[in-house]
Amino acid sequence: MEVNFENNTVIVFGKKAKLDGVISKFVQLNGDQLSHFLKNRAIKVPRRLHLLALMKVLNRKVKELRSTSLSADYFIRLQYYKDFTEEQYAILFDKIAKDDKEAFLEYRYNFVKLLFLNNVALDFNDGEINYIRSISKEKMESFIKYSWLIDQACIDQEGYFDGVKIEDAKANLVNTAPAHEIRKIGKKYGVNVPERLNKELFLEYIHDYLGKKISDKDFESLSNMSLTQINGFCKKLNIKMSAQLTKSEAITYMFYLIDKVNLEKSTIKELIVPKDGFTPLDFTVDLELVDPFGKNEPKKIIHYDGEEAEVEAEKIVLTEDEVEKDEVLETPKFKLSFDNMEVGDKPAEIANLEAMPEEFPELSNDKYNFIGWYLDKEFKNEAVKGEKLLADTTIYAKWELKEEPVPAEPVVEEVKEEAKEEPVVEDSPADEVKEEPAQEEVKEEIPTDTNEVENPKLEDQTVIKNELYGSSKISKSGKSKAKLIALLVFLALLLGALIYIVIVLLI
Repeated sequence: MEVNFENNTVIVFGKKAKLDGVISKFVQLNGDQLSHFLKNRAIKVPRRLHLLALMKVLNRKVKELRSTSLSADYFIRLQYYKDFTEEQYAILFDKIAKDDKEAFLEYRYNFVKLLFLNNVALDFNDGEINYIRSISKEKMESFIKYSWLIDQACIDQEGYFDGVKIEDAKANLVNTAPAHEIRKIGKKYGVNVPERLNKELFLEYIHDYLGKKISDKDFESLSNMSLTQINGFCKKLNIKMSAQLTKSEAITYMFYLIDKVNLEKSTIKELIVPKDGFTPLDFTVDLELVDPFGKNEPKKIIHYDGEEAEVEAEKIVLTEDEVEKDEVLETPKFKLSFDNMEVGDKPAEIANLEAMPEEFPELSNDKYNFIGWYLDKEFKNEAVKGEKLLADTTIYAKWELKEEPVPAEPVVEEVKEEAKEEPVVEDSPADEVKEEPAQEEVKEEIPTDTNEVENPKLEDQTVIKNELYGSSKISKSGKSKAKLIALLVFLALLLGALIYIVIVLLI
């Protein structure tokens, strides 16, 4: 990745993009997204860059303070503004600028700009930049949560504590931070600074402080003393520590605990920081004008060099990240060559195909198969659809003559000869067989046994065409005798029933 602030360009994977657009993309990420990205890098961000991003905004916001803006105690501490640590700048920002959206935006922009200024030391690579440019922005947190998340992703350089040199922090925290802020800073570094020391913690500190200067016998005697006696022992040996921690003793005890933690340190020694605006504002506070209760009219209380030449706030305008799209390659033009033919010479039917159009022909209805155009039969079908194309611009076609389809023999339907009807013997009108009306065709096919299908005209035909059993008159006489017998049987049964009824009644 190459960054050029003068030309406002950044080169990522060989492509130019506008630097302010890429920075804007980083600025629009919320604290969780940016913190997650920075935490997972091999080279961590120095905490001092975060301190400078806060301080640059506060340099402008401090000028706007009036006599009623802060408490008297805080105005007293504000005299040591240039000695604040990162945590103290964050606390001041929350007090005077947390509701200022422009200030919040400027702070985020300052931090990202410092990251890009130090991109070589931080070793940002093209893949990381493209990753940030590809993710979608999410809802922005409040300043307190955002700044805390970013702070968790930063670490101190060697010889630094909370963004400032260790010796400066130890000397200035006494004047710049109350006891509760000292404990808050300690928690940020994973240590617990109590309000007072119990006997066990007090003896542990003395033992580590004196080291080999105290024998085991003397330390055993010290263990049998009360806290008051141990305090006297410390004063006698000029050990600046007591059970009831003063502010300076709390700071000393905090650094004692932090030294035991062995925190990770940044490998970056030198930082690139612009001079304009990234140095703490040098000013004085007129404490006589402090009005914490707001009874009087607010008055200007901060006085600094260059007061006559007021500088307007820097306007941060976020721009769209113009991601250059990959070049769209045109579909290669395929040409046919008949130089390497495996199946003899070109068929006469295709001799004119050399002048065919450059686009793919439709092969499904063709007589010849262009085998060399496709990797296999399945790929051929996809390539014709335009979904897959061969990369080479010149294809050598092989021609394979397809077998001519053999026409199927015509199916000759067997025509069944209809049985000729024999002449019907005309009888009297009483003997004529009445034809039944034709039934409508049933659409639903009902499966039936072919052996059980009766011919509805079979009985009539036997009556009309009965050569073996005589004429139709003989058939009728047989029927009349059967009817007579049936009648006699019926009468006999009826008579029997009547006799049975009479007997039952008499009994």
